[in-house]
Amino acid sequence: MSGSYINTESGGKPVFDPLLPKEDEFRQHIETDNMLDEFTILFPQKSGLKLHSGGDKRDQLHSSEERLHSNRDQLHGDGDQGDQPHSGGNQGDHLHSEGDQLYSTGDQSYACELCGSSFTEKSNLYRHLRIHSGTKPYCCVTCGYSCASRSALEVHVRTHTGERPFRCDTCSKSFSHKITLTEHVRTHTGEKPHSCGICQMKFAQKSNLRVHLRTHTGEKSFFCEVCSAAFSQKCVLKVHMRSHTKEKPFSCDICNASFTQKNKLKEHVRRHSGEKPFCCSICAAAFTQKTNLKVHLRTHSGEKPFSCGSCCTSFALNSHLKKHMQSHGKR
Repeated sequence: MSGSYINTESGGKPVFDPLLPKEDEFRQHIETDNMLDEFTILFPQKSGLKLHSGGDKRDQLHSSEERLHSNRDQLHGDGDQGDQPHSGGNQGDHLHSEGDQLYSTGDQSYACELCGSSFTEKSNLYRHLRIHSGTKPYCCVTCGYSCASRSALEVHVRTHTGERPFRCDTCSKSFSHKITLTEHVRTHTGEKPHSCGICQMKFAQKSNLRVHLRTHTGEKSFFCEVCSAAFSQKCVLKVHMRSHTKEKPFSCDICNASFTQKNKLKEHVRRHSGEKPFCCSICAAAFTQKTNLKVHLRTHSGEKPFSCGSCCTSFALNSHLKKHMQSHGKR
């Protein structure tokens, strides 16, 4: 995607214009003409605005960018060379001043004085500083979504255009983001690079590991506003809310039965198709639901995980335990 972003006359968020130069060219133009104060800066949170408008960290951020400019001539000699590495001499080697953590070493490394992260390109340090300031100067003209980088906006725009340029070579499924394709490929390769440090369980996606860790910590950050029930995942809360609203958005095309969850609809559809994808490896019995296969396997293993607290009798099914409890006069 070519082009850049301009301010609206009303003082709103900058909008994308494909005829304007790219970000680095636009920034160079602003710096040359001393027009930086007229560039609109967006903040996702009030704290980001405070950081931008005042305080010691604001001064650190500003001094970081000022040193980037002041060191440019020393690092590259002629200022017209822009961001190209200096090809001769030792002018850029170990350049720093007292109290500064922003410097360039012999390998052209630019360091952030706030967190110590280093970058080989000055433009990458500019983008990194937005993490500290909360600045999000790129705005979607369709929905108003703001983000910190051009690449992030390009990915977002695909949610409106439907573009999916990254295709799986194995199953031809396509994706809007390269990282999503990378995670998808692991479903074919079986690779699970993310491990739990507590139980060593492995996951293909980092997000799944984060959710799993909540089973160890007991964290439940998502609360129902109706009954105060708490959940470890937002998607589980969303399903729970349907128990209050009675919403059943997933309907069977054959009999019009409706369900609160998509997987429940899939299980139901198998009753019409006769599909039984879950097969016992011992006796070849087949089932429409994975839970039914799990229960069936207990007939082979002898496992009885449901125990009576009164007489210690065990059962393979919870329903059998409940029926047994009635013999003790309990419900």
